[in-house]
Amino acid sequence: LSIPSLQEVGGICRPGDLETVCPLGAYCGIDDLSPTGYLCTAVEDGDTCASPLTAAEGLNHGRLQGLSNAGTTTCSLTGGVEQVWSFTPTQSGTILISLKDFPYAASVTVRDSCLMDGTSLACMEGDAEDDPFVTLDATAGVPLYLFVEKRHELFSAVDPYAYELLIMRLADTEGGLCGDGFDNDLDGLVDCEDPDCFGDPAFCGVEGACGDGFDNDLDGDVDCDDADCTLDGACLEKRGYYQLFPGGGDAPDLEGWRLVFTPTSLIDYQWTATQDASFFVEPGSSGSAVQVLDDYLYQFQLPFSFPFSGFTHDKIYVSSNGWFSFVDPASSLPFESALLLFSYPIIALAWDDLNKISFGDTFTVDTGTTGEGEGWWAFTFYNREYNNPQNILHAQIVLFEGGVIRMDWLLFQMDDALVGIGAPGNGEIPPSVDFAP
Repeated sequence: LSIPSLQEVGGICRPGDLETVCPLGAYCGIDDLSPTGYLCTAVEDGDTCASPLTAAEGLNHGRLQGLSNAGTTTCSLTGGVEQVWSFTPTQSGTILISLKDFPYAASVTVRDSCLMDGTSLACMEGDAEDDPFVTLDATAGVPLYLFVEKRHELFSAVDPYAYELLIMRLADTEGGLCGDGFDNDLDGLVDCEDPDCFGDPAFCGVEGACGDGFDNDLDGDVDCDDADCTLDGACLEKRGYYQLFPGGGDAPDLEGWRLVFTPTSLIDYQWTATQDASFFVEPGSSGSAVQVLDDYLYQFQLPFSFPFSGFTHDKIYVSSNGWFSFVDPASSLPFESALLLFSYPIIALAWDDLNKISFGDTFTVDTGTTGEGEGWWAFTFYNREYNNPQNILHAQIVLFEGGVIRMDWLLFQMDDALVGIGAPGNGEIPPSVDFAP
């Protein structure tokens, strides 16, 4: 393939190849249809003083055109302009302008006019290893013009000529600027992390930083002692209830039992176990059968948002090995584990290495509404242990819209299985309980 040294807009280019550069007014942009993966792409405005891009406080994203202005010196604007921004401050005061995340040497000149003979107010230059910045006083309603130039032909293969232009108000204190996402007083602390913002009712009225050792919302409670931090990852402990049934001989199991988990708070449950198992719904009568596959993970959309251990979920992942997760797990995880039970938000109906052994084995999913108008979702297992197909599991779980979890086992012929609920967090795994002593 013969590629001319100077491409037109729409022509093939190669980032990093100085023999295939794009012309002024274009950059070497990613394009999947190109043989090289890149085409010369026109810059959208900002390539002349007459059509500047509009900048705002915060991060502004830009791309420079292809040809370099090598030899340009800071503030002189010799050799032409590659991208122009217009910024009109909404408040008077000191602002910081910084060039960030650029993979080439560049410079920025700030002027009071979009004319090339305007007064230069500030200028900076930098290489890819640093984020150069300038500070200057700005007047509300008076526009500034920022001229960005690339100073040599160094290319980026990830996103050619991309960069970010940061415009940030500076102040002696972060107070009053607590929601802009920047460290306005340059003390290394951003917004609600900064004591200047503690108690700010608009942005920092809650204990948002639950592990910093400070009372950020000034309510007298620090970090995990504050109710705002109840569901923060820094404060949550592993929580739940489970029992591992060893099977065999006279060992207890849950055949003929019903186990119900009822939420008592955002994150905790009480459980009751009774020997009166019966299915809440006839399997398949309000839904459909699901093909039984070995070590398979099924994803279902729940008909309502289901609260589980402090969080609400609208999807559920069902493992063919007898358990359910509210986040996408690594796999169907065929081998029961108390450690894994508390690694995901999981409900274990009968966690064991299960499989379809007989043509009569089925899974069914059903949905409906109670007479009181509460939604419910049910899943029923009828299948067998992988290594011992004579051992049958016939059990049903029902999730009720209000958060109650009901499990019924008509057959529980497992050599071993894990049953319970678990949610991740810090600390040790809780001790096991006796659902069926």
